[in-house]
This record gives sequence, C-alpha cells and structure tokens, in this order.
Amino acid sequence: MSRSVVARSLEPLAASLWGFFLAWTALLAVAWVGAIDEFWLKANVSNPGLRDALVMLFNSVMPAWIALGVANVHLAVSREEGLKTARHWLRLVLGLSFLLGVIAANTNALFGRAYFSAGLGVRLVGVPVGWALLWVLVLIGARELVLWLRPRAAHHATAFAGSALVALTFVNLEPLAQHFTWWFWRRDKFAVATSLPWHFTLVIMVFAIVLGWLLREISIVPRTKRRSRKAAIIFLLLNAVAIAAHLRLWLFPPQSSPVEISVPM
Repeated sequence: MSRSVVARSLEPLAASLWGFFLAWTALLAVAWVGAIDEFWLKANVSNPGLRDALVMLFNSVMPAWIALGVANVHLAVSREEGLKTARHWLRLVLGLSFLLGVIAANTNALFGRAYFSAGLGVRLVGVPVGWALLWVLVLIGARELVLWLRPRAAHHATAFAGSALVALTFVNLEPLAQHFTWWFWRRDKFAVATSLPWHFTLVIMVFAIVLGWLLREISIVPRTKRRSRKAAIIFLLLNAVAIAAHLRLWLFPPQSSPVEISVPM
C-alpha cells in the first residue's frame, strides 16, 4: 500500500482528533472544577460496577487529555511548518524536558529533589512520561500564542515572551499539584494555594528560553494565509481550567477526605 493511500485513510481519524480533544477538555473541566476524584466517587456512587468504571475514567482524564493535546499540536505544526520540523520539535522538546525531569527527580542540582505525581503516568528513571508530553503542549502552545498576538515578532522575542508564558503556566499549575496532587483534588486538610519558590520559576523560565530558542524552522514549506490556532487554544484551555479549579477550591473547598493523599511535585 502506497504512503499516499495510508495518509488518505488516516485523514478521517486526524480530522476527528480535535473534536475528541474538545470533548475530553469538557470532561477534564468537570473533574477539576467539580473536584471529582476516586474518593468522591466511592462516597457518592453506590453501584460497584459503575463506580469502578467511573474511577478508571476519571483517573485517566489528564493522561488522555495530554495525549490528545500532543497529537493535535503535532498535526498543527506538521501542517504549518512541515512534517520534518514537527518531528524535530517533538524529539527536541521530549528529549530535553525528560532530561530536566531526570535531573530534578534524582539530584538536588536545580531546585531540590522533585517528586512527580502518579497522575502523570508511567515512569522512566523516576520521571513520568506525562511530564515531557506536558512540556510539548505548554512550550509550543506558548510560542503559538505569542505568534498569534504578534505575527511579526522576531525569533528571540518569541522565545523570551513564550518562556514568560510557560513560567506563568507552571505558577498556575504547581500550587494545585503541591496541595492536592495533580488531578486528585482531595486532601486531609484543605489549604489555599501558595506561590512557587522563586528558584523553581527561574529554572523553568531559563529552560523554556533555551527550548524556545531551539524551536527554529528547519524546512521551507508553503505558508498558509493564517496560522493554525490549535496549539495556542490548547495552551489557553489548560490555563483556563486550572484557574477555574483555583476559584472553585478557594470559594467552595471540598470536605476533608478520609484518606490523605500527599505526593508533592
């Protein structure tokens, strides 16, 4: 079977990925803003079969959302910059962000030894795969948002502005990870989210600048009249849902969980 035939056969699947992603984003918002986790389901769903199915579903919400987001970002970059550039960016961000995770998880060299939530998926050398995949969404999404707002921005300006957006995103996400563990909101004692240590934010920002600087086009392809907004929209949706979760947990904190979950980032 020729490559063109295979590509054409996969077009319906590729076209449906954005719809799947948006639907899964709605489920993510329900889980985060509704503070629905395994403990809530066990307390409120009496049917054992339905409860077990819902626990599996909600435990997989974030890993599946990240996977769908990365797939959509990769497709968008492939159409905008070319498949060669898209693959290069994917390998670059995954490889370097995973290396950052290995250093953070196994040494005190950067910002102290880090502990990653089990909600980020399977681990390799102590680092969840979801950590590296999340960087693809955040870094490329921030870059595309800058280019959406300033299409004529120079490459170095895009890298610096994008790094600031990446740092702000981690500022937005990390308190939720610190106090509730990512994607499992209930803890024995509710605490209002606090700010990140300055050195953590500094390391994230410097790393984002380096990665953003390396995201250069390596092939020449015909430009479309309008850049794809999907990567930027994914970036905005992640931050919007996290902000909504902050507000909900601050205004209407959930009742104490009978079992404390404490897996600091």
